Amino acid sequence: MTYYELKKVFVKTSSKAALGTLLILLIVFSFLSVNNMTYVDENGETEKGRTAAVNLRQEKERWEGPLTEETVARVIRENSRINQSREARSEDVQEQNKAYSRTQGYEDIRLLIDSAFGGFGGFDYYRIDSLKAEDAEEFYAKRTENLKAWLADENGGAGRFTKEEQQYLLQRYEAMPIPLYYEAADGWDKLFERLPSLLMILVLILGFLVSGIFPCESQLKADSVFYASFHGRRKAVRAKLGAGFLLVTMVYWAAALIYTAAVLGFLGAGGMDCRIQTAFISWESFYNLTFGQLYLLCVAGGYLGSLFTAFLAMLIGAKTKSAVVSVIVPFILLLIPMFLTNVELPALDQIKPLLPNQLVQINFLVEEFRLYSIGDQITGAPQILFPLYLALTALICPMLYRLFRKAEVK
Repeated sequence: MTYYELKKVFVKTSSKAALGTLLILLIVFSFLSVNNMTYVDENGETEKGRTAAVNLRQEKERWEGPLTEETVARVIRENSRINQSREARSEDVQEQNKAYSRTQGYEDIRLLIDSAFGGFGGFDYYRIDSLKAEDAEEFYAKRTENLKAWLADENGGAGRFTKEEQQYLLQRYEAMPIPLYYEAADGWDKLFERLPSLLMILVLILGFLVSGIFPCESQLKADSVFYASFHGRRKAVRAKLGAGFLLVTMVYWAAALIYTAAVLGFLGAGGMDCRIQTAFISWESFYNLTFGQLYLLCVAGGYLGSLFTAFLAMLIGAKTKSAVVSVIVPFILLLIPMFLTNVELPALDQIKPLLPNQLVQINFLVEEFRLYSIGDQITGAPQILFPLYLALTALICPMLYRLFRKAEVK
């Protein structure tokens, strides 16, 4: 029966069109991620695509290893040397590009230095130009000092966090293993860049695909036969739930793995075991994760979001007997919270990170400073999101059973 329910979904022209659209989007997203890589050669000419990725990775490999104070000092000295070169001082753009080509190898580390010495939440790309090699000794200390200064500022974290929460953040900062290990992670960087958008589209398409599973018999005027059959209110319901679960699982993981394989296959999976703090965008994050761990959280969050949205759409479809109404559910759950991002309300600020759309944006969520106190425990939003929506998804199944057992044909 489960196979039959799946077949009913996949034979629809609209379902084929949705899957075709998904395949096209996978190709487009993969192409954009790979082709977005740029590299400037020694002649100042710009390259793009896979060749650029390979050349850039070779440059960065020279700086691979523990990010010690000595390495930071070496980057500062090298940057100063290049800035004093004839090409860097030239007013000719082509000559300036030649100078820039020699900085690409340590570009990632440069951005970390700019972030560390730019203050909390501050960033000045040219901050490194005013530093001396001796300043490297303060590289890691600056990260914690910047957080302490921000937490003490009434316009910063002082008004947002309790003393216990401030202590928690400082403990998380101090728990980060140092020195960090640096390895080029451009593949992961480009993967995360478009992953939230892809997962959001994937959730919407999956919600569309399952929207007609339960209203199908009503639309065909066969609901009286369905409810009157021996297995209509039990086994048939399990078959529909199983079909929805299998459909979401197969399509979601196929799409997620295809995109991952395409991007990492072209750009490389190096840096998987490096801390996310080695990417300047996550330098201030208090989540001590590796790129590999963050990826697993992202795809797991997207999968849970897909299951929750799909099961809720099936519940709405079973209740209203309308595929049109049920297909609106994913759009409401994912798109409306986006319009709330600019609404400034303290109470709403605590709720927004727990809305279902955050399940497909875990990599953005780990960059935010949002804490929740539950009893004596202090935790971040991801630690609440997963058990919350896992429980809500599990609750929908008995609700569907109850709905069908008491359903009446009018």
